[in-house]
Amino acid sequence: MSSCYHRPVLIPNALRLARCLTLFLFAGCGEGGQMPDLATGDDALAGALDLARRPDLAPPAKDGAVMPDGAIEDLAPPADLAPPADLADGGPVFPAARTSNGMVTAPDANAVYLFGGFAGAQLFGDTWRWQNGGWTQLKPAASPSPRLDMAMAYDAVRQRVVLFGGSSALPPLAKLEGDTWLFDGTNWTNANALGPPKLVAPAMAWDEARKQVVLFGGWDGAATFSKATWTWDGVKWTSRQAPTAPTARLGHSLAFDGVHNEVVLFGGYDGTAALDDTWVWNDVTWTERKQATRPPARFDHGVGYDPFRKVVVVFGGQIGPGIGAKADTWEWNGSLWKAAMPKTTPSARVVHGLALEPQTGGLLLFGGWNGVTFFGDTWRFDGADWTQVK
Repeated sequence: MSSCYHRPVLIPNALRLARCLTLFLFAGCGEGGQMPDLATGDDALAGALDLARRPDLAPPAKDGAVMPDGAIEDLAPPADLAPPADLADGGPVFPAARTSNGMVTAPDANAVYLFGGFAGAQLFGDTWRWQNGGWTQLKPAASPSPRLDMAMAYDAVRQRVVLFGGSSALPPLAKLEGDTWLFDGTNWTNANALGPPKLVAPAMAWDEARKQVVLFGGWDGAATFSKATWTWDGVKWTSRQAPTAPTARLGHSLAFDGVHNEVVLFGGYDGTAALDDTWVWNDVTWTERKQATRPPARFDHGVGYDPFRKVVVVFGGQIGPGIGAKADTWEWNGSLWKAAMPKTTPSARVVHGLALEPQTGGLLLFGGWNGVTFFGDTWRFDGADWTQVK
């Protein structure tokens, strides 16, 4: 059965007509769980334009780029109306613009894998590989159902992408999933494993020190979020009863700090406000790392670990439901947060993918959404600057 979805979404309709639906999708969708009346026509358009005019949510720049002084270049065409990426004339092949996709690094394969997501009225169930500086669409014999806001991590011991949960319905509805899938680089296999309840927007990371995947949080379809911790050993899920844990949330990030051998959690949304707390998991308990200097509160941001510079990198996210997309870059070195100061940066966006590119050592970013446009651009962060990959 479908439920009303938490995540606040502003969705242009498929024909780009003069109306948008502003959907604040949190817990119940109205009295008795019914959807509230939605604005249409000029009222909805005015709301969408008001959102686009916010100074902290700038319109998309040409090719998704924004200059550091805030000057905006010519607007790009709507990404969700772009022609298919697989061009008949032999042009470049790349995933369609989208948000809420999963993206992970497979170091042994020198590859980054991408799955799913959505854009407007399109829900994706495709699998892509980034390798040797370009995207290739894969054709596995079996795949998870098309979905968004699932969690993904890479099991480096068993050399499998691990995918859990998500929603197989387009917003404003949510059809929660609780299945676990494994991808070996060629095919997806349903692990048919019992484990966490059905969840949307949990976070997962590979714990290299303990050789297991860690999952935290998400939304289980009820009126509250989850604050449960689970681990996956390649065969089964185990519920971990930590004596101390972060508050319940969704839209947070997890990444493994290879220097300090701990999983780092940052941010999220607790149903009331965006969060700015930092926690670390050592396989026994969670410990909060309180910092005077830290990224502004946010959720739906991208995260990746740079093993060469030994920092966790955070980019983008939003500061509130449907407002305030960010375009800043922050780094966590295990004890301190520091704002990076790149000369060029991708435009502000939320729910994008961010993963290590093994062949260059940079962090690869794909996709996202800014309240108006779904992005299909690819960027690389080398620790000093962002560069769009054409």
